[in-house]
Amino acid sequence: MLTFIIRRVIASIPVMLGVTMIVFLILRLIPGNPVILSLGTNATPQSVHFLENQLGLNKPLWQQYVTYITGLVHGNLGLSMQSGQPVSTLLSGRLAATLQLAFAAFIVAVISGFSGGLIASRFHKTVIDHVVMIMATILLATPQFWLGILLIMVFALELGWFPVFGYGGLSHLVLPALSVGLIAGAVNVRIIKNEMMAIMHHDYIRTAQAKGASAGRILMAHALRNALLPTITILGLQLGYLLSGTVIVEQLFGWPGLGSLLISAIQSRDYTLVQGGVLYLSLIFIIVNLLVDILYAIIDPRVRYS
Repeated sequence: MLTFIIRRVIASIPVMLGVTMIVFLILRLIPGNPVILSLGTNATPQSVHFLENQLGLNKPLWQQYVTYITGLVHGNLGLSMQSGQPVSTLLSGRLAATLQLAFAAFIVAVISGFSGGLIASRFHKTVIDHVVMIMATILLATPQFWLGILLIMVFALELGWFPVFGYGGLSHLVLPALSVGLIAGAVNVRIIKNEMMAIMHHDYIRTAQAKGASAGRILMAHALRNALLPTITILGLQLGYLLSGTVIVEQLFGWPGLGSLLISAIQSRDYTLVQGGVLYLSLIFIIVNLLVDILYAIIDPRVRYS
């Protein structure tokens, strides 16, 4: 197991280096001078030259990349062009809010997805199955912002159960988490049901049925474990997406996460903050996928030797 983990960690290093290079090059190959875009067209040549020198943008590209990587090794993402604060400090300050929303939405997605998928597979081809799948299909076709607005209208404005927007206690977290988690859970419903129904035709399921095992026991004790592997792939991608910041929902509910910070940085043309933010989110996604690979090996030992 330890050997497998070491191999996966080593395999992730080139991916991380590739991400740093892509982020570095894309922002420098975009047409226009980022310093002028940040300072405005009325900026004096002296101020433009000073900021270019401060950011190292007047050096050859390879020197800029070496400086960039050296800074990353020491945890230095540079200074924000707008506020002058360290980019790492700004990103870390928003990380807690993103983690809260991401994990709350992930819990909603897991609970709703597994519940709906198991119910639909347990009552296959019945009215209950059709109702669950219709609801999942409707949620899949619903944009996050529209669902968020609907939840605000019903549960915040009409019923007054939750605040409309802002960052605070559990009451502020419920509506944003539902806006993201229910749609993600609808994806899980379809996947879990399809996997469970495919597994129900295997020989060991027929053996359990022949021994008189109840339908509920067959689903939970025999089928569910074997349906987890493909489901974990989707859950890992969903968690990585959620941790990367749900931009639209954060904007809608005034949630101070990484996604809303990155949007503000793009609008204010904060070159270094955008670069640091994109890198931050990319590395989070890579780490989550690494953890999913390790979880794969724990659930199915055959993966370690493949």
